[in-house]
Amino acid sequence: MGPLLSEYLDMTENDPSFDRPAEDALTLQPSDYPLKWERIETRAMKPQLEIALPQRSLTQAPRWPHPNMGWSLLWCLLFLFVTQVPGAVLVVVVMTGLFMLSPHTLPLEALRKPADLLKSEAMTIALGIAFFVTELLVIGFSWLIIRLVVGRDWKRQLALRRPALSHTLLALAGFPALVLLANIAYDLLRKLFHVPSLADFGLSDMEEMVQIFSKWPWGFAVLVIGLGPGIGEELWCRGFLGRGLIGNYGVVLGIFATSFWFGFIHLDPCQGTMAMLMGLWLHFVYLTTRSLLLPMLLHTLNNSCAVLITRVPQLQNIEMQPSDVPWTVYASALLLLAGVAYALYQSRARLAAKSPEQLFLWRPAFEGVECPPADSGMRVVHPLLSPGAAALAGFGFLLFVLACVVWAYSRWSYGG
Repeated sequence: MGPLLSEYLDMTENDPSFDRPAEDALTLQPSDYPLKWERIETRAMKPQLEIALPQRSLTQAPRWPHPNMGWSLLWCLLFLFVTQVPGAVLVVVVMTGLFMLSPHTLPLEALRKPADLLKSEAMTIALGIAFFVTELLVIGFSWLIIRLVVGRDWKRQLALRRPALSHTLLALAGFPALVLLANIAYDLLRKLFHVPSLADFGLSDMEEMVQIFSKWPWGFAVLVIGLGPGIGEELWCRGFLGRGLIGNYGVVLGIFATSFWFGFIHLDPCQGTMAMLMGLWLHFVYLTTRSLLLPMLLHTLNNSCAVLITRVPQLQNIEMQPSDVPWTVYASALLLLAGVAYALYQSRARLAAKSPEQLFLWRPAFEGVECPPADSGMRVVHPLLSPGAAALAGFGFLLFVLACVVWAYSRWSYGG
């Protein structure tokens, strides 16, 4: 006797005793699978209806997604080599050319001190060109590897889709608290936990680089520092690495592993640690909304704030020292993120059949954000926000705004 219908519906690609069709999980090809006819009676079928079901096979091993943890290390090293080395070479070439053709941009005195060299006009120009080329390489290399490894339908598998309006509003509502906590986390990592930075090794750290970014035209700075990494790094980390790591190790370990590599590619130990912490939130948003566009948006906004903050004095309040920020602001920021997290989880995107009479339900072969094929009879849905989730997120947002307003008013009143 062939397998029961209920057993067939429970099979996935990673069931070692089941051979998945080569092209479409919903298509059964007699030439590819040994079929056996079995009489099955159900309420939805006429009696004595004959259905062809595939036989189970013990010959095919599970096919887990790529990459796993070991491959992720190799891929990240290649990623850094391909994207960072050309930029470093370009800095040297551009500065040499400027020194020969326009000596006033690079005085000889600046060559004797690294700090003066970093502040020179030639370095500002060279880094602008190098960063632009580097971000093009980041986006291009990420897309190329995704296209080769994931396949032609990579947009569907990585959920590069428009998010729901409610999810977008929730993610944006929690963004100010995320920026505040991220900047405070960086300061605490440096001063309280003494996490090393590139500045400790005689190299420029994030603060010095921000000063260079402030000399660029703001549109160019947002493009290179905000939009470029927001697209390229999210494609690489959340998209490519996250797909394989979550598929191999599950949601919890996969998110931590992906966030670790997200911090790793930032090279600076302190900045990388902060990026790893932010990566946990970005990946949570990615999984609950089933849209890669939202972590791209949050990543772009976060980086753009670092550029614009030096040009808008009113925004510099979020860069205060930890001791200068009232505990009420901390508490309200945490409550806001908790409320948004609960609302996103309660209304998380999920898969459902387009028709309740549909017999065969498509499911991804492994955990992740993969969306159903167009002809699968499945779709991505999400429930409405529950009253409790909406109230918690709304209350957290209002409390955070109120705490920030009171803080700003007290600083203005005392002239601080």
